Amino acid sequence: MLDESGLHCFKGHILNKEIDQAKDIYSRKHEEFSHLISQQPKPRYSNLPRDELGTSLIPKDVRGADDRLVALRAKGYGDCLFNSISIMLFGDEN
Repeated sequence: MLDESGLHCFKGHILNKEIDQAKDIYSRKHEEFSHLISQQPKPRYSNLPRDELGTSLIPKDVRGADDRLVALRAKGYGDCLFNSISIMLFGDEN
């Protein structure tokens, strides 16, 4: 079962650039990660703070004519990759 210590260990490997160890945890716990993600309510991205500079750097042909693709702001205190993934999956940085 994937518990808090498993998630903490996974995060630690990612932050320490121990990609092989993180992949190993993910491959062993893939179904549990998927189940955990499916149990979460769908994020409401429209309520999250936009990163205007980041959005302006997205090429127009990628962004689309209706500008539906925007960059969201994540706290940049060393965990920005983990926070960005958390925003995408859960709608917040927690």
